[in-house]
Amino acid sequence: MEIPQPQSEPVQQFDGIAMKITADRLNFGPGFAVQVSGQNELSMSQSGAFAVAAGNDMNLSFGGSLGMAVGRDQQVINGGTLVAAVGRDLSLTNGGALLVNSGATTQITNGGSLVTISPVVTSRDSFMGVVLARHVELDAGTRVLLNTQQALALGAACGAVFGLLNWLFRRR
Repeated sequence: MEIPQPQSEPVQQFDGIAMKITADRLNFGPGFAVQVSGQNELSMSQSGAFAVAAGNDMNLSFGGSLGMAVGRDQQVINGGTLVAAVGRDLSLTNGGALLVNSGATTQITNGGSLVTISPVVTSRDSFMGVVLARHVELDAGTRVLLNTQQALALGAACGAVFGLLNWLFRRR
């Protein structure tokens, strides 16, 4: 007797303009949507969205979003976002992000981010404002404004100054 194997959902293709797009496995683009959600996998090409969520993996090329939440791995080529929250690995090539938070590794090539939070950060020919990581590997052409120790020192100094000002103004 043959045991039936579970069938994965077919990939759904959507292009154009929409308010909300949801599918198990989704290819989106070219187009624009307010909200894009792929419960399992999501691929966006030549497209943009305000909010993007992927349950597992996501690929983005030639597009962007205000916010991205990805359950596992994300690859961005020639694109960007304001905020990227990634469960495991993030690969960002020829693009950028305001805030990056990944659970395992962040690799930025020929791009940049203002704040990068990740256990491991690897970068080449990029600019990063603040990097908070246990292990940072910077290759040729990469510049970092503040590393982990400098960011913590700046935060402590700002906290002390604001605490002192708060104490002084409460005394009056």
